[in-house]
Amino acid sequence: MKKFIAMMLCIVLAFSLFACGNTEEPTETTTEPTTESTTAATEPTTEEPTTEAPTEEITEEPTDEMVEELTTFYEYVTIDAEGMYQPTEATEDMLFIQSLYEGIPTDQIPGYFVMAQLTPDLFESDVFVPYVEGMEAVRCEPGMMAQAHSVVMLTVPEGTDVESLCNDIKANANPRKWICVEAEMVEVVSSGNTILLVMADAVNTPIIVDNFNTKMAG
Repeated sequence: MKKFIAMMLCIVLAFSLFACGNTEEPTETTTEPTTESTTAATEPTTEEPTTEAPTEEITEEPTDEMVEELTTFYEYVTIDAEGMYQPTEATEDMLFIQSLYEGIPTDQIPGYFVMAQLTPDLFESDVFVPYVEGMEAVRCEPGMMAQAHSVVMLTVPEGTDVESLCNDIKANANPRKWICVEAEMVEVVSSGNTILLVMADAVNTPIIVDNFNTKMAG
C-alpha cells in the first residue's frame, strides 16, 4: 500500500514538472517612444528681425522768391473804436514805411507786418506823447506780439517844435511795451515835420534809420 501511494506521488510530480516545462513565458513588448522632431517648437528662432531703413526726408531748399513771399507779408488796417482791425487800402505813409526795409535780408525781419493808422487814443501807448490836433501816425509792427519790433512814423502840424517833441518821444519810449520781450535799440529821428520812431534789434534799427534819412534827403 505504501509503495502504491509513493508511486502515485511520483506520477503526479512528473506531470507537474512536465506542465511547468511547457508553459510559455510572456514575451516582453517594449514600445519606444516616438521621437518626432520638435526642433521647430523647442528651439528659438535665430533669424534677426528685419527693420526697414528710415527714409531720408527730402526738404526743398527755399529759393529767394519763396523767402520773399513768406517773410514780407504786409496787412494794411485801420483801428475802430473797439480796437478791432479793419482792412484798408495802403496809404502813402504805409508804403513809405514798407520801403524802409529795403536792404534787410528777408530772413532777418519779422514775417508778418501789420500797418495800422493810429487813432488819437493810441498815441500815448505807441508814440509815447499825447495826441495833438492835426497829428497823424502810422505804426508798423509784427502780427505776432512776441517780437520786439515797432516802426512809427508821425506827421505833425506846421509850427510844432519837432526837436522838443523828438526828445519827449525818446525819453518816454518804452522798449518793453510788449512786456515779455524788449527792443534792443530805440532811435528817434526827424526830417521836416516827419518823425520816425524805431524800436527793434541792434542789427535792423540802424538800417531802417539810414533808409529814412536817405529817402527824406532825396
